[in-house]
Amino acid sequence: MRMQEENPFYQRYRCKLPANGRYPAQDTTIFFNRDNDKKIRDLEVVFKPSYAAGPAHDPEIWNRYATYNQKWESELSIGDFDQSDFISSDGLQEFASQIEIERALEEFSHVDECGWARKIIKKFRGERQP
Repeated sequence: MRMQEENPFYQRYRCKLPANGRYPAQDTTIFFNRDNDKKIRDLEVVFKPSYAAGPAHDPEIWNRYATYNQKWESELSIGDFDQSDFISSDGLQEFASQIEIERALEEFSHVDECGWARKIIKKFRGERQP
């Protein structure tokens, strides 16, 4: 979501997003990189609408999208992550740092069906208040 303005699908289809601005889960892809220790970093929830025309029907946008997503080396669907990845010690150890965990949660919080991420973020923020 941090790089959404560069995403050609977001540029073209953002007008179809719900009023709350959250992405429907079926219209997202998760991109991320791994550091030298194979820990997750740079996780980004990317808007890729399921209703977009395929590459054969709209090669221009798909070519732009291929250029856009070169920033990341790995791709998963939203279904490959869930709340347990952020509350179990094994799941948390997959991330490069606490900052990367919080960034990932922030990214997931922009997916309509990821209310669990919004709840965890509130808890993090609440624990840090003096």
